[in-house]
Amino acid sequence: MVSVRASAFLFILPIILIHSLAYGYKASTMGKVRASSNITLTPSCSVSEERCVSDNIYGTDFPYERNDYKFKSYTYPAKTKGFYTGSQVCKLEVDHVVSLKDAHQSGAKLWSSEEKYIFSNDYLNHQPACQNVNRTKGSSGPFDFYRKSIDGLGNDFNISNLCSYIQIYYKVKVKYKLLFDNNVWSIISKCGL
Repeated sequence: MVSVRASAFLFILPIILIHSLAYGYKASTMGKVRASSNITLTPSCSVSEERCVSDNIYGTDFPYERNDYKFKSYTYPAKTKGFYTGSQVCKLEVDHVVSLKDAHQSGAKLWSSEEKYIFSNDYLNHQPACQNVNRTKGSSGPFDFYRKSIDGLGNDFNISNLCSYIQIYYKVKVKYKLLFDNNVWSIISKCGL
């Protein structure tokens, strides 16, 4: 029986190849999406060594514009805890687990305005986040978000439920058939995905 991870990879591989060929990338660079499987997640980890594909993998034909996604913000009830840190003593805002920019760069740029609207307002992809944590996360994927939380370069915090976050991130990407090209698989696989 084929695992979910293997079947997702087999589904995504032809899409990666088609996009790569359409945008002029050489087939010899395709195997580098999961280049390193022995990543040590410490503040000394070099992101430049771990990043397999640039954030701008498919060129600039469809530049990212946050307003294209028409997100309708809302507030959380008092005493709601921040999803990432469990803190109740902070100003909360809605975080997109898969950021709008991440989604855009991994396939959403080809969506209609309606599809972008649906994605940006899907509650599955929303979590309450302390404002400082959400601003630190920005458009980062799981690896960079975790690195930012411990790198000692500013707003350090403890992500109390890293695997819950990564599982939601994975579900959202699969639900919307978004590519994982700009993700570092070692941190995703640490959570059993």
